[in-house]
Amino acid sequence: MIDKFNRKIEYVRISLTDKCNFRCNYCMNENVEFMQDDELLTLEELKTLIKVLKDLNIKKYD
Repeated sequence: MIDKFNRKIEYVRISLTDKCNFRCNYCMNENVEFMQDDELLTLEELKTLIKVLKDLNIKKYD
C-alpha cells in the first residue's frame, strides 16, 4: 500500500480495545471516555479487516 506521500506501507498496528496501558497524554487525556464493548470490532470484523489489509500487501501486524 502507498500513502499520499508515496511511502510504502507494509505494517499496521491494530488495537483491540481503546484502553491503552501507557496512559500518556497523547491519547489518554484526563477526560477520556472509553468506548462501550458493543462499539468495538467483533472477531469477524477483525478477520475481515485483516483480509482486506492482506489484499493491500500489508505484511506485518501487531
